[in-house]
Amino acid sequence: MRHLSHVVQAMYYHRFLRQTRHTERVQQQLLKHILRRNRHSRFGTKHRFSTIGNYQEFAERIAVHDYESLRPYLLSEEPRLFSVTSGTTAAPKLIPIFDETVKDFRRQQAIYSYAKERQIPGIHKGKILSIVSPAVEGHLENGRSYGSMSGLVQQSLPRALRERYVLSQEILSIQDYDLKYRRMAEAALAERDISLIGTANPTSLLRLQQAIVQCEPKHAQTPHLFSYLWPHLKAVCTWTAGNCSFFIPKVRELFSPSVKLVELGYLATEFRGSIVLDTESDFGVPTISDNFFEFQALEKPDHHLLLHELEEGEQYRVIITTKNGLYRYDINDIITVGPRFYSTPTIKFVQKGAGVVSITGEKLYESQVMRALEAYQQEAKISFNHFLLCACEDLSGYQLFVEGATGSIDISQLERFLFLENIEFKAKRLSQRLATTRLRTLPSGSFEALKKKLVSAGQREAQFKYPILMQRNPFEA
Repeated sequence: MRHLSHVVQAMYYHRFLRQTRHTERVQQQLLKHILRRNRHSRFGTKHRFSTIGNYQEFAERIAVHDYESLRPYLLSEEPRLFSVTSGTTAAPKLIPIFDETVKDFRRQQAIYSYAKERQIPGIHKGKILSIVSPAVEGHLENGRSYGSMSGLVQQSLPRALRERYVLSQEILSIQDYDLKYRRMAEAALAERDISLIGTANPTSLLRLQQAIVQCEPKHAQTPHLFSYLWPHLKAVCTWTAGNCSFFIPKVRELFSPSVKLVELGYLATEFRGSIVLDTESDFGVPTISDNFFEFQALEKPDHHLLLHELEEGEQYRVIITTKNGLYRYDINDIITVGPRFYSTPTIKFVQKGAGVVSITGEKLYESQVMRALEAYQQEAKISFNHFLLCACEDLSGYQLFVEGATGSIDISQLERFLFLENIEFKAKRLSQRLATTRLRTLPSGSFEALKKKLVSAGQREAQFKYPILMQRNPFEA
């Protein structure tokens, strides 16, 4: 089984390398496949996919979409299950996962794994500590299942491979976060032969550290704790770029210098955007045979570029078309371009776009914050002259700045409304990967001073709007 798996991974890997030499051709062939495959879907019928012959016609016929404009078409499909993430409204985004979606993701993961094995000897000799969401997390009102792609792929592996994973689906499916991490810690502590750790979010590793110390307090001051517990550990695969880069120094302390910290790549609930082939780089090669890429220049939002047209060192907004129903979808992500891998530009996630912030993957939107604050003010019968919610990475949480409040503010009650608006904010808070939101009351005139500061930095005064959500604290000196 092990030999067969290695042969299949090598086949996928070398085929992918050949494709990267012909970026434009592979992307154009993929677009034609997507149009042909989905021509009988509701969206394909409405937009006459069968009559579209090339990218120019596709771009002219199909507008750039946000999720809400695609939602009715996505929910009309009959997928294997839906994957869930937060969106601009209280209703979460539901992304359909088909058998082909799972097949593509498994192939992408095989390429990633093979690339790592070529560069890190022994990475797959031991057990794998993989922290993912469960394959099935619940059911919608219509009875359809929802869950995570990573959990589904892990669950669908052959039994011999599944047995190499330390954490079972039963543990990963526990709803109580304190209990879940305790069971995860107990399972990990019982296994000495772990050679690879994988989790998208580095804060999950910090949370696991806390659970391990709670189980065995003697390890509270153990240096390089994870390397001490698992002496055969070779690598940790996680996000190291974007906002997650703030947590990497803390995570690095859990491991000895010999353990490689490997970037997981540009990966979202909606799609896997890249595969990192070089363990020394945080740039990944776009998944050119599975997703059709377009990009917007940040200074020219109406100017669209294809993947092969990107320039190294520049930043772009991502527009994606997938096999499973996302057409010219603005995912509101910004990437930067690295050196080419053969003819294919490499990319790296930088941050979310305008109107959304994130610390540990929760993706909090302005519209959600506005609705939550309005609902809270109505219930608590208080009001603010101004408010601003800031992502504070150094605090591992958010800080609410308020000016002119007519009463006392109960943060726990305010967060309750944010929980209703954003399922991922709720999950990250309850699992303690996000700290409790902090309140800071500002003196009168503080927001007027902020306005002057932002206008002097280049914002037009005639078009100025007080921000309600920011990625950085603008009140810092």
